Amino acid sequence: MKTEAERSRRPLNDFQRVAADSYAGGEYAYVNSVEDSATMGDTFFTSGISDLDDAESWDQAAERVSQSIRDLEQVLDGLHAKGAEAA
Repeated sequence: MKTEAERSRRPLNDFQRVAADSYAGGEYAYVNSVEDSATMGDTFFTSGISDLDDAESWDQAAERVSQSIRDLEQVLDGLHAKGAEAA
């Protein structure tokens, strides 16, 4: 018999399932619920799953991931710039 916590878990949607199966070489493929994704200790994974929570199409899901990548590239550029200043 399932506990109340197990019954209240929201299963990953199709977009989140692809993300979980693909992220970090499939390291999180065993994750089956949105709530479980938040306990993995990987904030990028958790954020990605959250971003896909209400996606309505494959194109929209892909655009959300693309935007996250662009945002992280800006962070990376900033880190490189500060690193070059410090050298």
